[in-house]
Parts: sequence; structure tokens; C-alpha cells
Amino acid sequence: MKKGKSVLTRRVLAGLLAGVLLGSVGYVQPAAAAGQIVKIETQDDYIQAGNDVKDSAGNISPSGSASGNQVTIGTAGGGDVPLIGTGTGSGEQKNVYGGYGFSSAVVDNNHVYIISGQMGQVYGGYAGSNGAVTNNKITVTGGTITDSVIGGYSNGSSATGNKVDITDGTVKSYVIGGYSNSYSDSDTVTGNSVTISKGTIEDYVKGGYGIGKVEGNSVTISGGEVHKIVYGGDSINSTAVGNILTITGGTIGQDDGSGMYTYYVAGGNGVEAATDNIVIIEKGTVNGSVTGGDASSGKSTDNKVYISGGTVKDVVYGGYSAGNSVGNDDVMGNLIVISGNGEVAKNVYGGFGSASGAVTGNEVRISGGIISGSVYGGYGQRGAVTDNSVTISGAPKFGTESVLYGGATTSGTVSGNILNIHTKGLEVANVKGFDVYNFYLQNDTQAGNTLLTLTGGNGSDKSTSLDGSTINVGMEGSAPALQVGDSVILVKNENGITGDVTYGKIKDGVSIEYEFTTELEGGTALVSRVTRAGISGDSKSPVETQLAAAAFINSGADLLAGSGVSSAVTAAGSGNAEMFGAMGGGSMRYKSGSHADVHGYNLALGVGKAIANKAGQLTFGPFVEYGHGNYTSHLDSGVRGDGNTKYYGIGMLARQDNTSGVYYEGSLRYGRMDADYGSNDMSGSLGKVYTQYDSSNAYYGAHLGIGKVTELNDSTKADVYAKLLYTHQRGDSVTLQGQGAGEEYDFDAVDSTRARVGARVSKAYGERGSGYVGVAYEYEFNGEARATVKGFSTPSPSIKGSSGMLELGYILQPQGANDPSINIGLQGWGGKKQGFTGNVNFVWTF
Repeated sequence: MKKGKSVLTRRVLAGLLAGVLLGSVGYVQPAAAAGQIVKIETQDDYIQAGNDVKDSAGNISPSGSASGNQVTIGTAGGGDVPLIGTGTGSGEQKNVYGGYGFSSAVVDNNHVYIISGQMGQVYGGYAGSNGAVTNNKITVTGGTITDSVIGGYSNGSSATGNKVDITDGTVKSYVIGGYSNSYSDSDTVTGNSVTISKGTIEDYVKGGYGIGKVEGNSVTISGGEVHKIVYGGDSINSTAVGNILTITGGTIGQDDGSGMYTYYVAGGNGVEAATDNIVIIEKGTVNGSVTGGDASSGKSTDNKVYISGGTVKDVVYGGYSAGNSVGNDDVMGNLIVISGNGEVAKNVYGGFGSASGAVTGNEVRISGGIISGSVYGGYGQRGAVTDNSVTISGAPKFGTESVLYGGATTSGTVSGNILNIHTKGLEVANVKGFDVYNFYLQNDTQAGNTLLTLTGGNGSDKSTSLDGSTINVGMEGSAPALQVGDSVILVKNENGITGDVTYGKIKDGVSIEYEFTTELEGGTALVSRVTRAGISGDSKSPVETQLAAAAFINSGADLLAGSGVSSAVTAAGSGNAEMFGAMGGGSMRYKSGSHADVHGYNLALGVGKAIANKAGQLTFGPFVEYGHGNYTSHLDSGVRGDGNTKYYGIGMLARQDNTSGVYYEGSLRYGRMDADYGSNDMSGSLGKVYTQYDSSNAYYGAHLGIGKVTELNDSTKADVYAKLLYTHQRGDSVTLQGQGAGEEYDFDAVDSTRARVGARVSKAYGERGSGYVGVAYEYEFNGEARATVKGFSTPSPSIKGSSGMLELGYILQPQGANDPSINIGLQGWGGKKQGFTGNVNFVWTF
């Protein structure tokens, strides 16, 4: 309603609102409230009734549902701004409800729009005793809310999928996406969210909040100000699981200039446990600490913090447990990743336990940014701090007093913690609490470079003790090969390095093995020298793919040189150009020093034309071919590789059949082969890693054959033949992908030259068809796949050697004028190649 309406109209509206609002009138129209819409755009519309606005039409549902209602406060154009309540004080402002229900009500899909004006609490949906709130929403684009904003509130049941979206305006108190006041874990707070892009929230923000389990809620902040804490999800008495906080702008917490911060943000905050919660910070400022998952008494496990930008003014924890639940307060498997230009003003803890729980398997990975404090893989007050890790790569910057700790404790034990250095030129004050130091030389590492410089800081103990530690040195896969005799400085501290150290090695990617000698020189530097470099036996596995692909291309040649040519002859027998086809498939094992199992099918389709000549008949024609298969390769060491391969090409075949029974045949083919490779078994610098590559190259081939068909009687014939088959598969260069890999494999071309001699006896069974049986011997003269990696030759798998074949088949003659002739055959192989193939060939005559 707009200004200028009559006094009578305003009185009628006032009476209507008084009748639908909860006040001295009491509950009116107790039926379920559904699909109602009300707009309060000016003070005249509301006339300061002094009562709460309950759902769109004020309908109150003592039981049942309150669904699909809308309440809009204010207008985008301003005007006479509504004042919901009797005065301007915060205690005088009345509440706004999108949907309102009492006992056991279902309050869902209600929506409140706050455009302008002033009011008290705002609820998207409100449910009384045991009522559930689902998918309610509040959108705030302006105005002033003097109390809190709650997307969905349930007093004793679940809160699911409720949302608060704030793009401007001011909230004087807190903001919650979904809130459940229930003690039962079955009454969860799930999938609620808060997004803030502008505006001011003077208290805290929580995506989900409840007494019971809080799971899968989120907060996203891209702008504006939140003056106090922010949680993706917060459980008062149970667990926080899988909640997410994302910060891409804005300011959280207030900086009073003292350098002491009382505010903090967390992906999830729970009592019994905090698990799988996440914080992502890309931009913005957090004037306080950051925690992936915070457990006030129980376990904190598998939480994560990712910082790629923005500024954190206090401490960062991957997982934190206050540890009030003795024996159930471990901090395990949490992760912090800092990259890009993110800044952390104080310490970084992968896992932090403040009581007796174990702090185990937590990680900190830093590849960029600025960290002014120290870095801890894990910290525990009284528990064991074990198997945590700190990994540094890229070019991060640290403060002058920054110390890298694998583990630290007040009164517990520290063991098994690991430092991984994947960079050079790194400078920190010191390193402590690591049992294992892994140094990975990068592709820009040169002889004489220093990887880690320790300045000692300003403390009294500036020296470094490595007593009892293991120092391992290796190369990343993409690094160029160092020469024997080259040296690098792993650690340098002019204040002194002491300790009884064990030295080891790490592989170069998954392909090259270096031998190093590492020594403490002058008491100030750990120096590592290359004494030997050689290829790893595992490097044979990627090469097996080239051999498997070549063998599969050969299977296409076998189909063509066998039943493909005979099908062309049959097709051309009428003297016209007729279509022929051959299909084959099977499963073969190629013994290559190790072995590769190849499964697949082959197709050839062409047109045959016959021309009579003095000696007999010449048959020729073009064809296209295609094959698709998969393979599994196995090394004796247990390394397995898997992949797919296919080829597609064109060609020409010809055969001369003389009246004497002697025949000559040949073919030419050209095409392209695609193959991929993957393995989970390659041993790299990081242990067993997944590696893979894709390869594509051209192939060409030819075959020549000679044979003679002799009639043994009226129904039986014998075919004795000899064939020479050649295939050339061009080389390729690929980069082996995978964590810790990256080396380039240069594959040589693969040549296969095979000679085959054999005989086949066929017998006709009337006009319906004929059967045949045959044997053959084959010898592979080449069949070797070779490759080099950084100048080193890999082990070369080969299928050179002898194989034998036994075949059986039956040819069905056409019964109708346009019926095809069909040849069905089965071949079994033994020797260098073992297994079986089958073929179905067909000839259409029109």
C-alpha cells in the first residue's frame, strides 16, 4: 500500500493486521499457513502494530505445516521506511517470521526479504516443540536488524537446508543459517548456509548451530564485516562433521591494535569430535586465528585449511582438540595447505592437542605466501607427537625467527616426523623435531646450490642438532640428470650442525636411481655428492605399453593376411566389385621377459575386384581397418601397468591365384595408433605413486605370402603356405605424469618382422559349407621396444622368438541370393605368444 490512501483504508488494514498478528488477540485462524504473501513497504502498511510479523499472513500453525510463505519488508526505492515495533530501541523492535509453527510442525520453504527498515529478530522459519525447519530462506539487501538473523530455528527437531543471504545492511547481533535446539543426534543440523557479500554483522556467524550433530553446513564470505567469530558449523554438545567456511573477501574480527586477538574462525566446532571440516581462504582479512576443525573435548581428525591469499593475523590450526575427554582426544590426519600470496602472522600447526591425546599424521604443505611465525607438523601437551610432516616447495617466505618443527611437546614424546624439501634457496631460523629429512632436487637445481639455510634466529641456541635423524636425498622426476661427482649443499648453518646422522637416497621420479654420499663438512654444512646414476628396473613398465600396442597392431595384420585376403577372393569371385569384411578378437599373452596380456577386437572392411589373366585370376581392393583393446603388463618385481590401445588405418591388398593352385598375396597398410598407460605400483621418491601417460604415433606395415592349394579328393583340399609380415610403429616422446614423476620417456620405433609357415586342410560338407583345420609355426625376428630417460636406456621388453598355432573353422555358404558367406574360425597359440583368437568373416554379393 502506498502513501495517500484514505484514513478508512488504513484503519481497515490496521484492523486486519491486528487480527492476524499474535498479540492480545491470541491465535487466530489456527489452520496451517501455506503460500501466503505479505508486503510491508511503508509505515502506513504496518502502523507500528507493536506485534511480531508471523509468516506472510500472520497465520500460526499450532501443528501441521507452515509452508511456502513470503514476507517482504521495505522497498528498493526507499520511501517511508517501515519500523517493525513500537520504538527505536533494540528491545522495542519486533520479530519477523517467514513461517511459524508450534508442536511437531513442519516449517518449510518460507522466504523473508529484508530490503529496508528496522526490526528485531528475523526468522526464515520457526518451529516450536519437536517441529522441523527445512529449506527456509532469508535475503537481506539493506535495512537494520537490531537482533539476530536465523534462516531456520527448530526447538527440538532438525534444521535442514535453510539459508541466509546478506548482500548489504546491518545486523546488530548474530547470523545463523540453521539452528536446532535438540539434544538428540538424530535431530541434525544439516546443509544450512550463510553467504555474506556486503554489510555489517556485529556478532558471530554460523552456517549451522545445534546441540546435536552439525554436519555439512557452510558459510561463504566475499565482502563486508563480521565483528566476531565465524563457524561453518558449531555443535554445542556433539560432533561437527563436513562443514565448510570459505572466505574470498571482507574482514572478520576486530583489530584493536594490541596484537592480541580473541576472535577466530573454524570450518567446524564440536565437543565430542570435529571431522572433515574445511576452511578456504582466498582473499580478505581474519583478525584472529583459523582452525579447520576444533573439538573442545574429543577428537579432531581429517580437517583441512587451504590458504591461497588473504591475511590471517593470528595462529592457524589444521585440527585442534582442547582434550577434556581423556583417551578420546587425538588429533589425527589434519592438513594445512598454504600457497599463492597467503599471509599468516603467527604460528602454523598441522595438529594441536592441549591434553594427553596423540597428535599423529598431520600435515603442513607450504608452496608460497608469507609465514611470520613457526611451523609445526604437530604439537601436543602431554600426548605422543608422531608421524607428522612439513612439506616445503615453491618460494615461500618465513620470518627471521621462524622454526620448522616436525613435532613438539610440553611433556610427551616426539618421533617419526618428516620434513620434505622440494625447493632450493629456502631460509628459516632453524629446524627441530624431525626424524627424517627428505631433500628433493628440482629441475633448476645446479651443482653447488644450497637447499636450506638456517640462520639460527635471535635465540641463545642458534646451532642445529640432527642427532638420530635420517637424511635422504633424491631427484624430482622432471630434473635433469646430475653428473657423477656433482654436489649440492642440503643444509647450511654457520652457527654449527651436530648429530649422529644416517644417510639414505630417494629415487629420481620413478625411473632413475641415484647413489649419493652425504657428509657433514666443516661442522656447518651437510653436503651431498652424486656417486652413481642408473636406470630403475621399474622403468620397463611404461615401455611395455609400446610393445603391447605393437603386438595389437600385429593382430590386425594377422586378421588381414589370414581370413581378410581369403574373404576378398571370395567376394570378387563373381567378377564384380563386392564388399567383404573380417572381424576378429581374442585374448593373448605376450612373453616379453615379463609379460603383457592383451584383449581386444579387430575389424577390416573392403571391396574386392577380380580380373582374369593368362595365369589365372588377380584379386585386389582397398580396405579400412580398426582395432580396440586393453592390456595389462606385469613385471617380475610386481609392478603392474594397465591401459587401452586402438588403431585405425587404410590399405590395399592383392592376390594372384594361378590355375595350378599356386597363389601369391600381399598387402600394404598405414594408420595411427593411440595408447595410454597407468600404474599404481611404480616406486618413486614419495613411495608407491600413480603414474600415467598418453601416446599416439603412426604405423605402417606390409605382408607377402606364397602358397599352393592341392585337391586331395573331390571334397578335401590342402593349403600349404609361407608368409612374411612386417609392421613399423613410429617412436614417441611422453612425459610421465604423477606425483613425484615428471620424467620424459623417448620411445624408439618398434619393428616387427615375422615369418610364418603353415598348412590347412579343408573338407566340403555338401552345399551348406566346409570345415577346416590347420597348424602354423611363427618366428618373430625383432619385436623389441626400447626407450631412454635422461640419456639412460630402460630395460627393453621383447617378443622375439617362436610361437605355434592350431586353428579350427567352418565356412557357411550363402543360401539366398543376397545372403553373406560366413567364415567362423578359432586359433590357439603357444610359445612367445599364448592365448586364443577368433574370427568371423563375411562376404556380401549383390
